[in-house]
Amino acid sequence: MIESLQKFHHYYGDDFRVECPSGSGQQKSLWEVGAEISRSLTHIFLKDEMDGGPCMARSKNFRAIPTGAI
Repeated sequence: MIESLQKFHHYYGDDFRVECPSGSGQQKSLWEVGAEISRSLTHIFLKDEMDGGPCMARSKNFRAIPTGAI
């Protein structure tokens, strides 16, 4: 999906803008939308202050693994 947004951006250019996030009133290019989605997806897996990202919130076993063991 992100790669498709980048390809459409290559075709339409910076002048083609869409509202992102929806309802915000902010206009972004398709490249910027792809980058925002990419950051959001990556953030799901990044460690937080409890050494687990949002996708690992319920996994006690994951939090028990020492840092650097994975």
